[in-house]
Amino acid sequence: MLAGAGLEPVHVNVVEPTGIRPAGVEYDIKLVTPLTLENIAGAAIAERLITREALDVLHRLAADTTTLMAFPRIVQSWAFSTPPAR
Repeated sequence: MLAGAGLEPVHVNVVEPTGIRPAGVEYDIKLVTPLTLENIAGAAIAERLITREALDVLHRLAADTTTLMAFPRIVQSWAFSTPPAR
């Protein structure tokens, strides 16, 4: 889409924020999954997608110093426009 809009050069980067320490930014990363599920727990449990016990386990894993947890991958892309020639 960027190239199609006449922007160039197009750049792409893929990141996957990951945390292992249960403190600071890494803990914030580790909490994304349990907190997201916590906010939809009623519906997710009603639809049998997760149990309350499994959700509690996710919270314990976030606090565990031996558990690595990550966001889904994020694809970033950017490009530049060139000012028109005078």
